Amino acid sequence: MYTIKCKNCGQANKITNIRCEFCNVELNHDAISKAREKVIKSRDKKAKNISDIIIALIFLPCLLVGLVLVGNATYHITFDAITNKYYLKTEGQKIDYVNCHNTDNYINVCNAVYKYNIDNKAYKYTTKDFGYAKAFGKTISLKYDSKHPDKAVTVSSKNYLVYLVIGLILIIINSLIYIFVRKSILRAIQTVTDLLTRNVEED
Repeated sequence: MYTIKCKNCGQANKITNIRCEFCNVELNHDAISKAREKVIKSRDKKAKNISDIIIALIFLPCLLVGLVLVGNATYHITFDAITNKYYLKTEGQKIDYVNCHNTDNYINVCNAVYKYNIDNKAYKYTTKDFGYAKAFGKTISLKYDSKHPDKAVTVSSKNYLVYLVIGLILIIINSLIYIFVRKSILRAIQTVTDLLTRNVEED
């Protein structure tokens, strides 16, 4: 509770008091007004801090998901656009596993090795990502450099354009909801602050 000291006796009084509770001397009106203003500003600041935290907890995760989807999709779409100029499609057949090791759960993970043929010449492609042996398919879609057939990359089966659209929709909807909800929260804070201010003045 905020208090104000009586200049006559030095005792602490509530800021809602007009006269000192101990010596009945009238308290300084300017000091009371400043103390009340301090209370109001403190309440307003705390309310805004709480609202900012609530808004961040509600909207930040959704916004991050949207940004991740957009960033990931943009990267893959750009990468595919660049590689499509010089890379041709082919199919690889799984022939072996390498770099196998056990995880903490005692599950064997490996890199799969695929063989693909270009102009009657065999080449090998090793997956960059580790995975469970059973998770790798017998065949895989690949893109190889027409000038250097030994250089190959996997062809993703995912439609990244869909992820891009979903990510953009999430960002737009999240932003619009944020604008309207933030206004509502700020209006509610202002209403509460006005009521608290009125209560302080009436006490």
